[in-house]
Amino acid sequence: QAAAQFQQAIQVAARTAAEAETVAHEQLQKATNAVQAVTGRPFSRRPERKHLPSRGVTRAAAPTEEKKPEKKAEPEKGEDEMPPGMLTKEQLERMRAAAMAQRGDTPKETKPDPSAPAPQPLPSKPLPGAEPAPPPPTPVAQEPEIVTLARTVFFQAENVIAKSESIRGMHASATAMAEQVALAAESRSAADQVARLKGLYAMTQTVHAEVQESLAAMQEPFQKVLEAEAAHAEETARREAARTRIVEEEKQRLLVQRELAEVGKAHNSVRDHVKTYRWDAALAELKAGSDALQSSEARKAMAVLIERYERMKKLHEFLIRRINVKRFRWGWGQGPAAKDIIAANENVLQVTGQTIPWPDVGLGPMVRILRFYVDDKDLDRSDRSEQQLALAIFYLENELNDPAESLVREMRERYPTLHGDIDRLLPF
Repeated sequence: QAAAQFQQAIQVAARTAAEAETVAHEQLQKATNAVQAVTGRPFSRRPERKHLPSRGVTRAAAPTEEKKPEKKAEPEKGEDEMPPGMLTKEQLERMRAAAMAQRGDTPKETKPDPSAPAPQPLPSKPLPGAEPAPPPPTPVAQEPEIVTLARTVFFQAENVIAKSESIRGMHASATAMAEQVALAAESRSAADQVARLKGLYAMTQTVHAEVQESLAAMQEPFQKVLEAEAAHAEETARREAARTRIVEEEKQRLLVQRELAEVGKAHNSVRDHVKTYRWDAALAELKAGSDALQSSEARKAMAVLIERYERMKKLHEFLIRRINVKRFRWGWGQGPAAKDIIAANENVLQVTGQTIPWPDVGLGPMVRILRFYVDDKDLDRSDRSEQQLALAIFYLENELNDPAESLVREMRERYPTLHGDIDRLLPF
């Protein structure tokens, strides 16, 4: 019964160790994937020593000195030239010094000659065979923190996996021992197996505690790895969003620039209709061009242009109505040949004894006719202000900028409530 209890306890330890091993494998895989995602490089269990480029001057290698053959000691000058039995001056000085030393006399110091040049220090030379001083150590680039954290997770997971495998081996041994206890013929043999099982159980508990300790130790760095990965993903997403926004803004800028140019082209193309007073044709072209625009800026510019042409069309309609109500005496022509303007419709202008199609009415006569009817004192204030604004637009479209600007100044003083329309429709 004791053997079965020990064997069961070891089995429980093996099962929980296997669960810890599964967790360790999963967390290790996530940690290595996080390193790959953040750094763009596979995880390495060993620290990589990345040397930063040195900013100092690279020292050249010291040239290898060739060994020169040793020179034989040359005899003192004059020794070979002395006849046999004769002593040189140097030999006599050495013999005198030896004799004085034997008697205990101290040789007198020779005073230096003040006129003699001072001795100069010898230049220092490197000793033969001496190696040059080693260069300063190259700084090593520090690894990203996520790599250091993942390495901690790796070693703790490796410990969990190894110890879990050890517990599985103990469980296999415990199972075999329990079977031997059940088959033992002698109680003494069974007691020995139980004692061994007890020792194996104690060892299993120790290793199991180490498994749990390693599993617990890897949790904090593992969580920090996940946080670093999430922060990197968030920063990457933010940068990608910023890059996308910049790209979209540039695309939108180019679109606005292109479409505003198209509005300008459309404006130039319909100006010929102004000269012939064909307002419906001009408006049809502008509205067709507006449908193809995408940007709000270009649509707004086209809407202003359409409103200007609509106001000029209404000005022409106003002119036709007023001509049929009130004739313009001597309004057509100059001097004795001047004729009255007596009637009009959307196609022709009728003067005394003559019918003139609107396209044949020149800009000068048209301005004179418009000024007569727009400045009519019989008009109420509201109608006059609207027609004067349309007349200023007509001036501008026909490149009569000075009269247009002068009329706008007059309207700003006389009609304060009209400032918004003036600012929207005119550049003055």
